[in-house]
Amino acid sequence: VTLPRIKSLPCDDLSALAIVTLQQNGHTFKISSITLIRGSVTAIKAEDLCLKKSEKIELISKQIEELHAKCTAAGLGDEDTRKCASSFVNARRVLYRKTLLRRLFAYSLLVTALCGAFYFESSYNWIVAHARLASIQLVPYYDFTIHYNDQCLIDNPLYQERTTELNCDMCKELGDSVERVKASEVRPTVLMNDFLDVQIPIVVTNALGSWPAMKNGMDLQDIYKLYMNSEMLRNSSGSERHCQIVGPVDDLGDVLSALSNTEAAGSYSIAWQNCEMEAYKEFRKVYRRLDFLPPAAEASNYNAVVASFGKEKEAGAFAAQSLSLLQGGQDLAIWIGQVTGELHYTLSPATDCPQCQSFDVILRRNEFLLVPVELWEVSFRPASAAAPDSYAIMSGLFWDRS
Repeated sequence: VTLPRIKSLPCDDLSALAIVTLQQNGHTFKISSITLIRGSVTAIKAEDLCLKKSEKIELISKQIEELHAKCTAAGLGDEDTRKCASSFVNARRVLYRKTLLRRLFAYSLLVTALCGAFYFESSYNWIVAHARLASIQLVPYYDFTIHYNDQCLIDNPLYQERTTELNCDMCKELGDSVERVKASEVRPTVLMNDFLDVQIPIVVTNALGSWPAMKNGMDLQDIYKLYMNSEMLRNSSGSERHCQIVGPVDDLGDVLSALSNTEAAGSYSIAWQNCEMEAYKEFRKVYRRLDFLPPAAEASNYNAVVASFGKEKEAGAFAAQSLSLLQGGQDLAIWIGQVTGELHYTLSPATDCPQCQSFDVILRRNEFLLVPVELWEVSFRPASAAAPDSYAIMSGLFWDRS
């Protein structure tokens, strides 16, 4: 065995770290990363080459421990010991980098080959045909066809079946008004267990600070510009669309015409829906999901604008407009975030519960109303004849199994 001297190491008189090559009987044996302690290890025995992997690791560990002990006995600090081991450590790092580069190169070749195979039509058709044949052969061992109609292969772990019958007696606990709570005091679990699960509405104050519509001070004129600059939004609601409008007109074009000059417009108390996916996503840019909403409740795939504006709020404008037509069929609850002004919302029992009374809620700027829809139906109207032009954003929540 030949040991090269490492003159730069402070413990050179104690040890040497080397990659050892043993010549025996015309054969070359490479023993990588062996620590040889001068005075304690004088030779590599031939039988050491036949040790099991665990025994080799134990031998190497023992040699390293002996080296560390000798360096410590010689009064060397941690930094000097690291310098002694630098040759060994650097060799390991170089080997690791080479191995990593080889694997990355192999993976790159594999990915390139797969991309090429799917890019060319002939090879793609060959892969698809053989994959179908293989899937047919797999069916006797695992019937994966049962998942064909599943929307998702992984169930929502937060989903729970709600089988509790509606209890009308809970209305006795509501008092004379809907509870108001600051957003900083609301927790998702409390909101779910104490309000949504038992069909109790709640108003959350100081809730909409994270919405772009609030940060940018968007008023009804900004909503008008948003719709005029987006063809998807302009064409999302009206009599020729399946998205609903609740109010005195049934065409979004008429609403936008009135919004273009609210001072000259008549009295409007109206709500319109964005239910087509492209329009829904476009309007999502002006609001965000709030942190206190329960994670198990998924956002419904629609949103709506609820507005009141006009030169004069005539008596006819005070007729309450129901929001039930805007709700999604699978909604667990609807929520309304008041962005500007204020609106008057009426919560009426939607079922035959004589114990339940209607509630009137004046929702003001930066307030959030959450209403479970199994028990309650929501309608709205201007807060008063002197109320300023006002609008809110509405959407829903539903239970998502997957």
